[in-house]
Amino acid sequence: MVLKDKWKNNIGDLSQRRFNKLWGTMGIVKYGMVEWLKSIQQTDPDAKLTYVVNIISDSYENMADAIEFLRGDGTVNYNGGINWAQFRIASGVKEPIEIYTYEIGNETDTTGGGGLSLDEYILAASKLSLWSNGYNVTPGTPDDEVYRLLAAMTVKNQGISVDSTLSLDEIKSHY
Repeated sequence: MVLKDKWKNNIGDLSQRRFNKLWGTMGIVKYGMVEWLKSIQQTDPDAKLTYVVNIISDSYENMADAIEFLRGDGTVNYNGGINWAQFRIASGVKEPIEIYTYEIGNETDTTGGGGLSLDEYILAASKLSLWSNGYNVTPGTPDDEVYRLLAAMTVKNQGISVDSTLSLDEIKSHY
């Protein structure tokens, strides 16, 4: 299921859903993310899902909201505003969804066909990875800072305490 940045328009009470244009068709999506998740859980409660994010046309905030909606336990609201995990729970999908893998930017063309260059793709995917792990990055975060934070997050995810004040070069040489 691909709803891109419009997933929020396709959840909740059907009478409250907004009009969408998806793949050249227009209308109200009656089978949104909640209905899709419920049908997957009924078919195979142990299913592992791949979630595809669009790094060209979507915002980091919206992608983080989608991840919170799917993975959150409802106790933390990373982005502020609506607690999307609580919304999912109230909609009848009680447990966090196990995401087997995230597919980042399947719509990009790194071969020169109008998408992102390879360097732009790596930077955008790095920012998304940081954002979805609670790091405060924005489209304006300098590239060097993104890569420094990514290195620190990678070391931390290995269970190693990392000094967050170190530069990227210091992280590389120290760890």
